[in-house]
Amino acid sequence: MGTPLFVRNKKKVSLTAAGTYLKSEVEFIVNHLAVTQKQLKLIAEGSIGELRIGFLGSAMQTVIPELLVSLRHHFPDIKTSLEELSNTAQVNALLKDSLDLGFVRLGPCSG
Repeated sequence: MGTPLFVRNKKKVSLTAAGTYLKSEVEFIVNHLAVTQKQLKLIAEGSIGELRIGFLGSAMQTVIPELLVSLRHHFPDIKTSLEELSNTAQVNALLKDSLDLGFVRLGPCSG
C-alpha cells in the first residue's frame, strides 16, 4: 500500500492510522458486495429491492408498524429487514452501508 499499516513490537501488533482507515474501507467494500449479491437475488426473484431498517425498541410501538404499513401500501415489491440496535450501533451500521435507515433517540437539546 506504500505506507505502514501496522506497528509491531515484541509484545503486540496494532494498526497505524492508515491501517485503521484501510480496515474500515475494506469492511465497507465487503459489506457492499454482500448487499449487492442480496439485491441481485431479489431482482432475480422479481422483487425490486430491500430497505434495511435499524431501530430502538421504543420505535416498535408505533413508528415502525406505521412505516411498514405505509411502505407496503406504496411500494409492495420492496422487502424490509429490521434490526434492533443501539443509537451508536445504528450510526456505525449506516456508515458501513449495512443499514439504509435508522431510528435513534436524540438526547436533550441545549440552547
